[in-house]
Amino acid sequence: MQWIKNIICSVCILGALLHVIPDSTYRKYANFYAGLLILLMVLKPLTSIFSLDEPFDRLVQVQELKRELAELNMTWTGMEELGTQKVEEAWKKELEHQIEEAARLCDLSVEKMKINLKEDEEGIIADLSVSIQTKLLYPSKENGEEKKEEMVKMLEEIYELDRNKIQITVQE
Repeated sequence: MQWIKNIICSVCILGALLHVIPDSTYRKYANFYAGLLILLMVLKPLTSIFSLDEPFDRLVQVQELKRELAELNMTWTGMEELGTQKVEEAWKKELEHQIEEAARLCDLSVEKMKINLKEDEEGIIADLSVSIQTKLLYPSKENGEEKKEEMVKMLEEIYELDRNKIQITVQE
């Protein structure tokens, strides 16, 4: 019932805004985006019924982790001339944090983690391998192998790793 009220209020507000727009050239764009907004509002309950909002949320979180990795890599590239051990340790620590977040998205908790970095001649990270020991957050809910496979796929996507460089064990 609340979503119907939201739609009615939005239509009223968008109608008022469309009357305020002075130029007819902008009005067609405003009509188009207003129509899209209303369509999304109408379809929102359907995403809940078909459980589509959960995969969408996961996709957004994966994209956020990818963005954070890109920022991390840019910082690494900018600091590579320092070549200090502290920079590498900070990079590993942030990477561990991201992997723990990815594990939480897969309903796993990280017990142990080992990250191996290999650099090329210029000091840029050329190879990365990850070994993780995890536990199911909700043991009675899902099979550990399914969650493990889900996390492997996520790490492959986020870090563009070869499947052979990801080792995950799940304790039940």
